[in-house]
Amino acid sequence: MFKWPIAGQAFTLAGFIPVKRSETESAIASVEKATQSMRAGQSFLIYPEGTRSPDGRLQTFKKGAAVMAIKAKVPIVPVACSGAHR
Repeated sequence: MFKWPIAGQAFTLAGFIPVKRSETESAIASVEKATQSMRAGQSFLIYPEGTRSPDGRLQTFKKGAAVMAIKAKVPIVPVACSGAHR
């Protein structure tokens, strides 16, 4: 999505951090960068399953969001988003 015209520029200007899940080292670097940004007060929206659900059913949680919050020493504020798969 960062490659999309206008949207990609907006994401970058807003401080969004891209994660290349297919490239382990790059993904780890993105998580570290995000953790540093959290420490500095930046808020994040993170899907705990690692991605959006294609059918609305809850998927298996991944530990990344919790690990980032623990490392950054920030609280997690749970939010539900119903119907986003549509």
